Amino acid sequence: MPIDPFERDGNIAQNRREYGDGYDGLRWVDGAQAERARAERAELIGELASRGVLSSHGGTKLDVRRLSPGCRACGSGSWSCLFINGICNMRCFYCPAEQEAEDVPQTNTVPFADPRDYVDYLKRFGFTGVSMSGGEPLMTCDKTLRYIRMVRRELGDGVHLWMYTNGTLATDERLRALRDAGLNEVRFDIGSLGYRLEPVSLAAGLFDVATVEIPAIPEDVDLLGEVLPRLKEIGVDYLNLHQLRLTPYNYRHLSKRDYTFLHGPRVTVLESELTALRVMLRTLEKGIDLPVNYCSFIYKHTYQKAAARRRGAEVMRKPHEDLTETGLIRNLSIRGSSEDIGACADRLAGIPEAEELWLLETGKERLRFSASLWGQIDFTRVSLAVRYDITAIIPELSYRCVFKTVDLNERRKIYIERRPLGAETVLQGDEIRRFGQAFLGREPGMEPAERGGSPESSEEAQGVIAGLARFETYPEGLADYY
Repeated sequence: MPIDPFERDGNIAQNRREYGDGYDGLRWVDGAQAERARAERAELIGELASRGVLSSHGGTKLDVRRLSPGCRACGSGSWSCLFINGICNMRCFYCPAEQEAEDVPQTNTVPFADPRDYVDYLKRFGFTGVSMSGGEPLMTCDKTLRYIRMVRRELGDGVHLWMYTNGTLATDERLRALRDAGLNEVRFDIGSLGYRLEPVSLAAGLFDVATVEIPAIPEDVDLLGEVLPRLKEIGVDYLNLHQLRLTPYNYRHLSKRDYTFLHGPRVTVLESELTALRVMLRTLEKGIDLPVNYCSFIYKHTYQKAAARRRGAEVMRKPHEDLTETGLIRNLSIRGSSEDIGACADRLAGIPEAEELWLLETGKERLRFSASLWGQIDFTRVSLAVRYDITAIIPELSYRCVFKTVDLNERRKIYIERRPLGAETVLQGDEIRRFGQAFLGREPGMEPAERGGSPESSEEAQGVIAGLARFETYPEGLADYY
């Protein structure tokens, strides 16, 4: 997906700051290489599409014809991942973070030392998919079992419950204990085992679902190709592939490999994405009946994050506010003379079903309204103010933002804070019309003379709307190469 130049420059500057002196030690993609890679990716996606491969979430996730129940929960925004510990017995070169401290189990930075509190959190926000991750969950097997049992006992069959593991500590006894505790699925990172399948073989048939989930490692593409038929033979249900991502922690390993690095909200590996698409195509060409799902970094950064923001936004949003595709709260208001604003309020007051969808502020110089009332607003002599707020669920208050307290039970509270993403943007005339068209699919109630605007104003309006697009929606397709 082509990226806005402003966002592109911001990402490059951010990546340079994050890696400091190490930035120049990385091999960044150049213009000619990026063009060749875009062409190859387009060709791969075209070939995959011709074979029936489908994508979702704006083209950032494919193939979605057959997904595990856990991946479906993630795609719907109803997945909670509990990091049961922060320790691991392996040292995979691609691991994004240090795994040296057991830590209290946590999700999205919120710790849950008591599994009962975690279950109440799951209930409060309506999760349908729950995963146990780490670290390595089998290094604290008793604790992992305790949380699994509590989730299954309290939520029954209402959730799909799975665990991530490198498999090194998987024994028949432990796997059966996990199954009996209520685990539906085990996901194995066989990349950490040199693609050995013995632990996976133990799990296949014991659980409802057995999945292999690994990063797409470019230099391992032939080895993975050899393993593909065997995965199906031993009973693996799904293969999930991820894009390699650079972090300050794994820099010392990834920077020494023959990789080309891409800018973005985070630094990723060019060859990893192309490898994932090639593996998917190879599976289809060889007629291997194994669903392959490529979970791109841009999907995780956009849609997974939006789902997390949306949970808090649903609690904080007022009736006259709306949620954007990106999980932000959109606040719309018109500003003008008290006479014009008052006239609009009088008109809305005559619509009984709109009662809670608008708010007239003291002084009658601003009226806040839901986008569902767009067609009822006369914008002829008023300006439109647009503001976006972001929310976060946190364990302790910062006291720097507006917040709400959520009582999970008599023992445990969590908090949702809300803060504006910059100042509000004020739109006039043609800018208002373009905003309605671009993000609401609507035309405002304006006099015909106000609809057109001069070419100069239209060009300026287009720039203003482009600046708001990143708050409203996500561009289509996989991340651009730059």
